[in-house]
Amino acid sequence: MILGRRFATLRPPGRLFERIGFLELEASPGSFLQANPWTARRVYETVLEWAALGPGDRVVDLFCGIGPLSFYLATRSGRVVGVEEAPGAVRDARANQRRNRLYNVRFEEGRVDEVLPALGDCVGRGGVVTLNPTRHGASAAVLGGIAALEPRRIVYVSCDPDTLARDLDRLAALGYRTARVRPFDMLPQTEHVEVVAELIAAAPAR
Repeated sequence: MILGRRFATLRPPGRLFERIGFLELEASPGSFLQANPWTARRVYETVLEWAALGPGDRVVDLFCGIGPLSFYLATRSGRVVGVEEAPGAVRDARANQRRNRLYNVRFEEGRVDEVLPALGDCVGRGGVVTLNPTRHGASAAVLGGIAALEPRRIVYVSCDPDTLARDLDRLAALGYRTARVRPFDMLPQTEHVEVVAELIAAAPAR
């Protein structure tokens, strides 16, 4: 945790309103929101393109925050389940769902590694999983839980190339090969870079 549990409002309404692409988003204090909405839109559009969804596809979006990537995915899929640990962010995500009128999305509150085992019916074998963890990356338990769902494709959004490389190696050992990677200059004139990676389930050995 990098922020405290209590916030003082100096000027109402004490909430941030932002537009990213077609979305109107609201974030309460403590909820994560990308600081560069123009580049964030390009990231979400890339994830949507690489997810290669059809109308009947089901998606699990991990570390979903206030829901922007979940909402992008919902425009081309049958159902999206977003998972987020922070209660305030989940409340914001549900409010943003109503604001943007995207009703094929459901948000689950809880630790990703604890919620994942119950999501087999939500994504189904051959579905798609997306994730956008903190710069610490995803734990071995989370990556193992993703592989256990047997999605045909994983799209990973990372703000730290080092932990991304580590997690791509772990996913390779779990049967997923990295198909392509694209960097984004989310925070210009800093050392940080946002990266989107697409992983495909390796063909079974014959």
